[in-house]
Amino acid sequence: MIFIRPIDFGAGDLLSCLMRYHSAIAITKPEADFLIRSPGTSLNAWAVVEVFGKWYDVRRMTLVELNDFLDHLQRAHNEDVTAGLLTPH
Repeated sequence: MIFIRPIDFGAGDLLSCLMRYHSAIAITKPEADFLIRSPGTSLNAWAVVEVFGKWYDVRRMTLVELNDFLDHLQRAHNEDVTAGLLTPH
């Protein structure tokens, strides 16, 4: 006889399970400037993106993944504004 015990996810664990993994890499502004000046290959037409002052290397993302990633960042920003953690600007 096999007993299966349900996994007790805390709220944070459940949310982390629902978040998608994105292959964008957080980089600094000088690194972004270097990538912009350097010729290279990308799975989409973009090399780097800047969102709310943070830079990301998105060369390894497909266009669908890139759009999903940008949507995720916008949702996270909107949630922070709604929670009062940020002020909209």
